[in-house]
Amino acid sequence: MQLHSNKSRHIAIVSDHLAGGGAERFSAMLSLFLEKNNQSVTHILVLDEIEYAYSGAVVNLGKIKSHNAGFWNRIKRFLVLYKTFKVNKFDCIIDTRVRSKSWQEWFITKMIFNAPYFVVIHSYNTELYFTQNNFLAKRIFTHATKIIGVSKAITNKIEQRYKYPSKHIPIAIDLSVIDALKDEPLDIDFSYILAVGSMHTDVKQYDVLLKMYSQSSLMAQNIHLILLGEGKLMSKYIKLASDLDIENYVHFLGRKSNPYHYFKNALFTVLTSKFEGFPTVLLESLACNTPVVAFNCMSGPEEIISNRENGLIIEPKNQEAFIEALNTFYANKDLYLHCKNNARASVLQYNIEEIGNKWLQLLHEHGL
Repeated sequence: MQLHSNKSRHIAIVSDHLAGGGAERFSAMLSLFLEKNNQSVTHILVLDEIEYAYSGAVVNLGKIKSHNAGFWNRIKRFLVLYKTFKVNKFDCIIDTRVRSKSWQEWFITKMIFNAPYFVVIHSYNTELYFTQNNFLAKRIFTHATKIIGVSKAITNKIEQRYKYPSKHIPIAIDLSVIDALKDEPLDIDFSYILAVGSMHTDVKQYDVLLKMYSQSSLMAQNIHLILLGEGKLMSKYIKLASDLDIENYVHFLGRKSNPYHYFKNALFTVLTSKFEGFPTVLLESLACNTPVVAFNCMSGPEEIISNRENGLIIEPKNQEAFIEALNTFYANKDLYLHCKNNARASVLQYNIEEIGNKWLQLLHEHGL
């Protein structure tokens, strides 16, 4: 059902880039939905990185960013940003960026943003968005129309810590795209479990995953581990796999433009993160009929996983329980098949058509 889509608006979606992570994928996906529903979108990007399919115009500040990004280059980008908002007269702004420079963010929100704007918080580590200067963190978004948390836990944290009124709208997946790609042939001739995510930081705790996998019974059953992702820590993880004597069973395949056939053909997907926002990996795996095993980190897993219904959810840092879950999901066929049969239906509510209409409803509620 389409809600309030007959009114045309010009919407600015401000993102760090359109590549790499779930937040950026959602910005691109939302633009496709909005343009399909009679809205005009302009993407404003901080970095020159575009990987995902999107719709609308692009103002790419990354193209004018010099390698040293000195003072005058920063002024140049600010002037382009100011002119963009001055000329376009957007009806509203959806800002999904992370933030690290307190005074810069104060200036942008007070002096450049000239339309109702919505701030989207994609991580439970809210300091990535509110800056470490607590005084400014509580004041930067005083003029924001609404702050959106992609999980209920994030929304609650924003209201309790920063005293901002917030609304929960979860991240989305595009089931039509997943269905179009998940059946592509996959040249893998062994059974495996799957982990997907960046290796640029230790947030995904792949070192912990490798150690738990090495202590499980999966290798004895000839069940391999595939990791999709890249980053500066990959060489460290490859060495650890060798040190643990599991290198013949662990496969580092890098980033894949189509992860969905990897999800579909996995026995199950694992998530061992320190923290998340609303992990797209879990949604995408379940959409491919593949159940999941995850630490109940803050935030998202407990809002997506119904324990022993579509996956297994383990208290954070409890490695013994996680290892037991790995073994159980292979050994207990009835439990595994029960979760697998429930997987897809459990995430239908997160399809972009459903979540996109929540955004249209939000704009309507604020008179936009």
